Amino acid sequence: MSTTTLRAHVELAAARALGEYDASPYSVTSGCFDRRYWAWKLVDFPEATFQRLVYPLATLYRDPQSRCHGQPEVLAAVRSGIACAARLQHANGSFDQAFPFEQSYGATAFLVGPLIEASRLVEEHLSTEERSTADRMNRRGADFLCAHKETHGEISNHLAGAAWSLIAAADRFGDGRYDAAATRLVDGLLARQSPEGWFPEYGGADPGYQTLCLDYLSAIHDRRPSAPLEQALDRAVEFLKWFVHPDGTLGGVYGSRRTSLTYLGGLARMAGRNPAALGIYQAVSTAMAGGDTAGPLHVDAGNLAPMLTSAISALGQQPAQRPAIELPCRTAGARIDFPSAGLHVRSGRRYYAVCGASNGGTLIVFSRESGRLLLEDGGYVAQTGGGARLTTQAPAQARVDADTIEIDSAFVGMSTAVPTPARFVLLRLLNLTVMRSIAVGNWVKGRLVAMLMRGGAGSDLRLKRRLVFDDQGVQITDRIENPQGQALASLHGGQPFSAIHMASAGYFHGARLGTARPATVVDVERLARDRAVEIFTTV
Repeated sequence: MSTTTLRAHVELAAARALGEYDASPYSVTSGCFDRRYWAWKLVDFPEATFQRLVYPLATLYRDPQSRCHGQPEVLAAVRSGIACAARLQHANGSFDQAFPFEQSYGATAFLVGPLIEASRLVEEHLSTEERSTADRMNRRGADFLCAHKETHGEISNHLAGAAWSLIAAADRFGDGRYDAAATRLVDGLLARQSPEGWFPEYGGADPGYQTLCLDYLSAIHDRRPSAPLEQALDRAVEFLKWFVHPDGTLGGVYGSRRTSLTYLGGLARMAGRNPAALGIYQAVSTAMAGGDTAGPLHVDAGNLAPMLTSAISALGQQPAQRPAIELPCRTAGARIDFPSAGLHVRSGRRYYAVCGASNGGTLIVFSRESGRLLLEDGGYVAQTGGGARLTTQAPAQARVDADTIEIDSAFVGMSTAVPTPARFVLLRLLNLTVMRSIAVGNWVKGRLVAMLMRGGAGSDLRLKRRLVFDDQGVQITDRIENPQGQALASLHGGQPFSAIHMASAGYFHGARLGTARPATVVDVERLARDRAVEIFTTV
């Protein structure tokens, strides 16, 4: 993406950010960036993580090339946004994201650094009281991160964000405790990085979120350079380069969190010394410029702040337009297996394919000639007569060789939980009582995450998928077995979907226009009668 195009995206996204906050100085919610709360009044508490929008706005306020430069309206948004964040903070330094009194480690991790940096950028415009309030808030937040851990899952981008916030706090306050805590987090991340190059996201590899983890870790390396961290970043990029597609998108249904977002900042930061990072940056930013992949203009408020911050960081780096490596998606015959991640890449003269064995054999196939998506197959979903849903999107056994991948996956219960008034009443009763305890709240949160992120109980239904790759295309043979002759209401496949709760998955990509394929519809009466059916597809 050219500097001019990226600048235009950033300026439009910044205008959108300004539209999210309560600009009235007379409002009791002045400075709140959760428009659902202060304007629509559709939620009963403000999500604190939206306040991190003050950081990209403060950056643009200081940028002479931005239309936001020196503008009093932008400065007012930053000042009132910081003040609002201080009002939202709990006495123990934490912030809420998902529910009242959550006291979320992740929300605090994502907020402290941006609030510190925003305060620093506009410090000369803050009163003595405002500076004191901001510093007190940020110290409390950093203290919370030192004293607590995230317990409901292994989420590498959260830990990297916490480490970056702690380093920002160490630089701001000269407190060695924050540096020591950041070092422990980074050392833990490096120890848990797979030899294949990926950082765990809920126990697996997710290329989309890996770009956010890379963004934080590369920013940490800028401030605290070290050879082990640099090597880890290079391994992470080597892993990522395999999941850039011919249309410029990255990630998708095969990742542990099914995301296809790309945060540009870390890639741009590394592009000057790492040709693979430069190649990824050029491919994805070009797609983003044309609206072919999701960027800060295309995501909802939950991801606007980190996407905009990362895009501004990339704008500040803007790697030179020099030759980069040829990415695997441009190379006929490119092939690699990441068995620990359960990800397998194959390409021929005419196609590029990624199989997610870890997600039950999900498959995405692109034309190398046109770059267009040919197939995005998230697996199968069955609906029982009672309305329950079963899916193949779960960890599966795989047998892999150069030209064939065989998947054996059980159908497991698919989470279909959505909020209801009764559930919200129960949750709010818990929030206002026993869940004010961090320990109890984290325990409940862990149970909720387990329900939403993991498949339910298995069933007798099985999918045995055989993928054969040759130079021209992919042959898919699906054998669905129903040994008990279970009666099903429906059974469909061949469509993109996520079987887990993941708010950051499912954003639309312009490159997908005109690529939809009809769903595979299985004859469930025949499946119950014959106990098995076979489906053949060629891509």
